[in-house]
Amino acid sequence: MNRCINIYLSVALLPVLAGCASTPEGVLAPKELASLLADLHKADAYYMVEGDPGQTRSGIADTDSVKKVLRQSVMRDHGVSQKQFDMTLDWYGHNLDRYEEVCDLTIENLEAYRRSLQAASRKDAASESIWPEALSMRLGGGTGRQSLGFRIPGKDIARGSRLKWSFATTALTAPMEVVIAVDYTDGSTALIDRNISSEGRQEISFQTDSTLTPHLLYGFVRAEQSSTLLLDSITITTQPLSRINYYDIHSQRRLPPATR
Repeated sequence: MNRCINIYLSVALLPVLAGCASTPEGVLAPKELASLLADLHKADAYYMVEGDPGQTRSGIADTDSVKKVLRQSVMRDHGVSQKQFDMTLDWYGHNLDRYEEVCDLTIENLEAYRRSLQAASRKDAASESIWPEALSMRLGGGTGRQSLGFRIPGKDIARGSRLKWSFATTALTAPMEVVIAVDYTDGSTALIDRNISSEGRQEISFQTDSTLTPHLLYGFVRAEQSSTLLLDSITITTQPLSRINYYDIHSQRRLPPATR
């Protein structure tokens, strides 16, 4: 047990009973539980870094905390109820030989995740983000904020460059509206608007016109939901003009000056 990370389970104090070759009905298999525990561990790590803005942790009611929202979101993504989770922990607490297997698999999952983050970091280092706000935001719930926006001067956007707005969503419970647009110096506007209803990593690509000079890049995210929505790892990266993907445009609209 000395190699097992301390996440959620305090089974060392439970009595040790004989192990079983397979798990009973309703109890998560080792791989399923390891995947869930790894994601719960990542959610806890995120909360420890981000906290809850404007409040001390000692003053947060558990029912209203971002930490609980994160846990519930992870459990929902895995299709596991609290009752099933508790039953699973109880069974593994009485079958510690099988729990050792879960620990090993959990560590493997976290190590794989760490390696993927390192690879992504090396990849992102090649293109610097021009996102002007905080890298993590909270909307809805008790935050008093339903939207976030940005404005970037056109001088920072090269003609024909391709923009990619990326962020991760957690605890999304209602469709989220996303808009990104560029005003050009000739008075015209190009924009993309989308509704996002899935959780996870989101990417919206935007192709600027190679024949026009950008005046202003701007956009916003709007989400109307009762619980807190988390956006993190927010970036806007630019890539130089490429003839290969220049015409690879999805849902992008152009508004002439007269219709603005």
